Amino acid sequence: MEEEYLPIEPRVFDNGTKAMIYSFDELTVEQVEFANEVLDWKMQQRNKPADSFHEISRSGGAEWLTMVASYLVVPYVDGKHGEFDIGVVHEYASFLRKLKGPQQRSAILEVVNDFFTRTGRLRDLTMILQPGSKLNAKEILSEAIAISMMRQQQMPLEES
Repeated sequence: MEEEYLPIEPRVFDNGTKAMIYSFDELTVEQVEFANEVLDWKMQQRNKPADSFHEISRSGGAEWLTMVASYLVVPYVDGKHGEFDIGVVHEYASFLRKLKGPQQRSAILEVVNDFFTRTGRLRDLTMILQPGSKLNAKEILSEAIAISMMRQQQMPLEES
């Protein structure tokens, strides 16, 4: 029996002075297209690996998750979704990069996973996240769902 994917609720990222929100149901066509373009670009990079970490860093390849997420969030002020503005997406990325705590990276990954799962590109995402892995998409998704459920219930994660 296959497990059904349960989409995440809208996710607010807050640094104390500013907040951004990811809400799948509020995404614009423009946001969807740009997020998909980043995944396509990352897949092309995977097919033509860099020779050094410096090359990866210079090309932005090390920050691709933040790049995707920056296209999926909008300002969140007084409980209301703001408008996506491609002209300041670099500010969205900077905001996400500067969030404190390792749990924020997990939250960004959860948002990216939710987006690509719901748009039918989980397989592509899995290939990028697990290069050379023998895990299939179902196993990875099951693990991501379990982690998400634990976080929602505020249960401590066991170390592997």
